[in-house]
Amino acid sequence: MSPNLKIENVIVYKRRPLLEDDNKGFLTPLLSVTEDGELQYIDKSDYPSDIFVSQAYQSIDKAYAEHEPFLLSVHFRDDEKTESVGEKRYWTDGKHAKSLPAGYLIPVVNTILPPAESSRLPSGLKAPKTPFFIKDGQQGSLFGLFMATDEGENGQLLEPRSSNALNYASHAVAKFDHNEVRDSLVELSINGVLKIFVSTLKHLSQHTYETYDYMSNSKLITYFNGMQAGKKNTFLSKREADKLKQGIAQFERQNLNIKGSPHLDRLKTVLDEYLAATDTGHQIVRDYFESSKGKIFLEDYVAKNKDALLSDQISKIEEDAKKQETEAKRRIEQIEAQIAKKQSELKTVGDEVTQARRDAEVTIQIIKEETEVTRRENLKELESELQAGIEKLEQQRDEIADDVASRLQTLQLVEQVEDLNTEIRVLEREITKRKGENEELNKARKSVEDTLKHSDLAAKVGEMAVVSRVLKGGSVTSNESSKFKPLQFASEKPSSATEVVDSVRSHLDEDYGKTFSDVEMANLLLSTTQSFLTVLAGPPGVGKTSSVVRLADGLQLGDSSNDKNFLYMPVARGWVSGRDILGFYNSLNNSYQRARTGLYDFLNNPVDETNDSLRLVLLDEANLSPMEHYWSDFIGMCDKEGRHRPIVTGRPEKGSDLLKVARNVRFVATINHDATTERLSPRLIDRVPIISLDNDDSSKNDFATGLKLNGALNYDLFEKYFTTEDAELSSVLEDKLNTIINLLGERDPALGQPVSISHRKVAAITEYFGAAMDGNLMDATTAFDFALSQHILPHIEGYGSKFRVRVEKLQSEIGSSYTRSSRHLERILASGNDMTGTYSFF
Repeated sequence: MSPNLKIENVIVYKRRPLLEDDNKGFLTPLLSVTEDGELQYIDKSDYPSDIFVSQAYQSIDKAYAEHEPFLLSVHFRDDEKTESVGEKRYWTDGKHAKSLPAGYLIPVVNTILPPAESSRLPSGLKAPKTPFFIKDGQQGSLFGLFMATDEGENGQLLEPRSSNALNYASHAVAKFDHNEVRDSLVELSINGVLKIFVSTLKHLSQHTYETYDYMSNSKLITYFNGMQAGKKNTFLSKREADKLKQGIAQFERQNLNIKGSPHLDRLKTVLDEYLAATDTGHQIVRDYFESSKGKIFLEDYVAKNKDALLSDQISKIEEDAKKQETEAKRRIEQIEAQIAKKQSELKTVGDEVTQARRDAEVTIQIIKEETEVTRRENLKELESELQAGIEKLEQQRDEIADDVASRLQTLQLVEQVEDLNTEIRVLEREITKRKGENEELNKARKSVEDTLKHSDLAAKVGEMAVVSRVLKGGSVTSNESSKFKPLQFASEKPSSATEVVDSVRSHLDEDYGKTFSDVEMANLLLSTTQSFLTVLAGPPGVGKTSSVVRLADGLQLGDSSNDKNFLYMPVARGWVSGRDILGFYNSLNNSYQRARTGLYDFLNNPVDETNDSLRLVLLDEANLSPMEHYWSDFIGMCDKEGRHRPIVTGRPEKGSDLLKVARNVRFVATINHDATTERLSPRLIDRVPIISLDNDDSSKNDFATGLKLNGALNYDLFEKYFTTEDAELSSVLEDKLNTIINLLGERDPALGQPVSISHRKVAAITEYFGAAMDGNLMDATTAFDFALSQHILPHIEGYGSKFRVRVEKLQSEIGSSYTRSSRHLERILASGNDMTGTYSFF
């Protein structure tokens, strides 16, 4: 940073720390302190982004409460960043934060002044920890200064606080007429809460005030003790209180000038109430036994009457001991009987073991005495049994092998049928195409015959050219490259990413289509710029297609006439390869036959100063055919390392054999999920963000400025505002992402099948988050929420109660802070219940 302007003595409050680094944060300025000590309001428009604290924000966070103003002795204007972003930017160091000088910004608490006898604030009211004033609306007065002492469950106790600027007794406070001191009060909004302060005690002391006595009962006793009216003790037994009462009567007779004092009258009332409520007998007995004579009396009494006092207790102890002795003898007899029984069982088992050993010795002897012939016969019989078992197993093996072969043959037939069906679909399309050309050829033939009957030779030659082209295998039309119109570029460039978002929103808000909030539009522009392909998913009728067409129109890229930088390409069922969307080289007539989509000419149109903006291709109803088949030439371009790989066209001409896709080309695909569509492959999901659109417009309660683009934007601006280099997640969010990835990929049978998340997804989330933060397009929580819902959750695909446990653990880990991801997980779990235990994002 290079500060050019040093600014001193500004009163601020802490706004918030950075999510990714809580040692940095922002302070909001309130007032400036002039050289003569006066306070002046600060124009908030001079600080559009508050004051950035580059370090030591944690020390500020610990030192000052949430709504507490404090002094910032020095901060600086950053002229370099002010010039680059177009608005004033300021910074400071946390070490420059200081406490307010004494007598500045004294808080005012709005409540009824409690009676002096109790001096307790109402329950639920939390007073400041610093000196403060009380504004009593019923009396129309301002009282102070006070300090509040916290006494736990008993609430807070008010005590007068002396001040050098205000002259009153230590047991009193100043009382001002509220209407007369309004010029000494300031109202400040701190973190959305309106608070009232006395600007300075110096300014307040210039107004007229009266001394207001405010002495509690407990202070009253201390006050008169200090005047030698009784013992100096605020905690009195009844006897001491009675003595104090007698002392006060004598004190009153000796000091006639204090007779009739309101303090003295209050003290006598307090003592009468105290004496009436105290248990005199209990106090007298307790005081006696705590004295030295009482202790000696108690010890002598116990010594003389020990036998009588303890006889009953000793008898009870002896009786309990006899019962325990009887119970112990009974337990010993039971244990001895159990031991005898076990010894008998052990002897029986020993006899059985001895007999078994003898039987085994006899059996061994019999086996030894068998003849060699007997052993051979036994072995032959055993061998015969084993051979029969082997033959039976071999028969089972052959039966299983035959069954496997039969099933493999059936499976091969199924695969062949699928291949044949694909070939049939291709041939049917070719037949339909040839039929159309045949009809055109017949018309041309008839036209030639008619022409030959007339003398218009030029027209005849032109039509014969069509016939010749068709006979060579070409198309009826000339199939020349489409002509594209130049773009009109904006006369004024937006100065920030937020201005681009606002301009596009302004355009979309006018046509009564689907509405987008600022963060939703920012998400659409971020995803489209960063990803070669962006997928929009949602139910029919939600506005997927129209939103892309309106986005292209709002960016001044063109419309569905396909003659500028926008190509509307409806996908047809039955597309199986790149020739369906690009075309193919026909070697019979040595020409490249373009597909009807117009994509080849759109991509082949060179980039120059007339069209160097975003080029947008809309694949409408993209999953009517398998995208990984017809879009296979482009899937590799979703990775940065394959982004500039050319497409082989098959054309023999040098320079036309390869089709290069320009850096400013982006695809947007709209998809539905029903029985008529194809599922997206995991390979494709791993490479693209999937944005879910719904009909919920409840969050679109903010409004755009209405300033629209008057032309297209150069593509370099898209990369400047919606991409970033060297992006990083904060340590907190990086740990959060790793936890989520590990939870999904954990190989635990109790959690069902795992879900793998690749490194390219981590890189995509990091780049998305970094660009969103650099452009101030959304807060960190919202950016991370969008990234999770579009890059991680679409991978969820599994079944069974165990997989449901995995999804529920993921839901618990993500929590309710990330609202979009949380809603998706709730939908996945609910649909899993309805779909017999199948849990899928789609």
